[in-house]
Amino acid sequence: MPTFYTLLTDVGQAKLANAIALGQTIEITELAVGDGNGALPVPDTSRTTLVNEVRRAPINLSEVEDENPNWVVVEQVLPPDVGGWTIREIGVFDVAGDLIGYGNYPETYKPVLAEGSSRTQTIRFVMEVSETEAVTLKVDPSVVLATRSYSDTSIEQHGEETEGVHGIPTGKALIHTGSIATTSKAGIVEKATTSEAKSGEAEKFPDSADVHEAFKQFGLGKMPGSSYRFEGDLDELFTSGIYYTVNALNTPTAENGYLQVYPSGATNVSCQGFIIAGGSVSNPRKFIRKYNSEWGAWIEENAAYSGKGIGELFPIWDHLVGSSEPENSASAKFIKLSAGEDGSGQYNEGLLTNETITGSGSLIEITGEIATGPMAGQIVNLINSEKRYLAPGENSGAIANDQMQQITGDTGIIGNYSAGNNFSNDQFSGALSATGIQGSGSDIGSGSNEDSLYTLDFDSANSPNARTGDHTNVKHAQATYYMRIA
Repeated sequence: MPTFYTLLTDVGQAKLANAIALGQTIEITELAVGDGNGALPVPDTSRTTLVNEVRRAPINLSEVEDENPNWVVVEQVLPPDVGGWTIREIGVFDVAGDLIGYGNYPETYKPVLAEGSSRTQTIRFVMEVSETEAVTLKVDPSVVLATRSYSDTSIEQHGEETEGVHGIPTGKALIHTGSIATTSKAGIVEKATTSEAKSGEAEKFPDSADVHEAFKQFGLGKMPGSSYRFEGDLDELFTSGIYYTVNALNTPTAENGYLQVYPSGATNVSCQGFIIAGGSVSNPRKFIRKYNSEWGAWIEENAAYSGKGIGELFPIWDHLVGSSEPENSASAKFIKLSAGEDGSGQYNEGLLTNETITGSGSLIEITGEIATGPMAGQIVNLINSEKRYLAPGENSGAIANDQMQQITGDTGIIGNYSAGNNFSNDQFSGALSATGIQGSGSDIGSGSNEDSLYTLDFDSANSPNARTGDHTNVKHAQATYYMRIA
């Protein structure tokens, strides 16, 4: 038998057999060295500890021997600052702290720097097992040290895989091979200048500062408090981009906000969009305007009724839960076509004035004067309170009261006022009735016949199933009318 060898302990053999039977593994995590208490020990399977352990640490390298597939090789690097003892024994431990393999070692003194000499030393433990798949070797990369051989092999392999990228070419020289990056292969690219970054130069890569400069030319990144916020006149802003405005002129309202300028062909600008910085998060106010030789008016595009034209009337069933009346803003103003809404805190306050009422009943007429906007000074009928219908026509604004198509007719009554020959209401029906029967006092014809006078009455309320009132009506459902005035 050789002088120096390793073997599985009884605990190691039992754990290995159990792992193979159950399809599990033994996890080797640490390697220990000892001095054998001054004598070279003989390996014994019954061992559970080293004779005299002097150092234990995580393993640095683990692998299966290429030429001997049943050999599990474990390495540990002893750094220069440990030592002062002679190595005569070694052992490997699993994650549970049990000694799995044990062996003796050729006597080797490990000096430390304080003794005037030191070195980095690699301890190699070879353990033969029947099935290497049942042994897992756990390496902690945060505490291990690499051997020179391992480092050289890793550098060479990395250089082959990357073709010299990251400054490590094939071999060990720190010289770039100059391999150019492509869509399918890693490589190097040339750094772009600021002007190249702003123009989008091909095959050039800008750094973060130049990326920011490139975006800045389109207004990106101009946030509150930065030196890039816009404080001028929006009518003079023709550079496309995104801006944060502070006390700027010609904004939709007097508030600060976020502005986006959209580019377009020869005119350079097609439109501007503006979002007010403050206000509701769930319902932000957004405005838009177009440019065609000059800037048009701001239109609040996220308002429910902003698409209504000035002078347009529209009904709302505002009695329903969830409905809402138009909101007045700097860019869109509406009036409710109802009387008594011009007082303090009411809907038409400051928008409608000089309400006038003439007539009464079904012939009542109520008007008001528009107080602001392009329609200021014009008179409108408050049709909600008048209960007046809108009708198609060629004379917009013409007012007409209700009327009924003229109905004409006649009747002839020839009567003989004699006993048993009298007219009565039984001889009339529907809207017709007779209310007076009297003789004239003179005879017509011969005999006892007398001239007779009958009063004929007409009342539509007496018609079967009649529905009557103080004015003519059609079947309808009422809604509240509003009108945009600015």
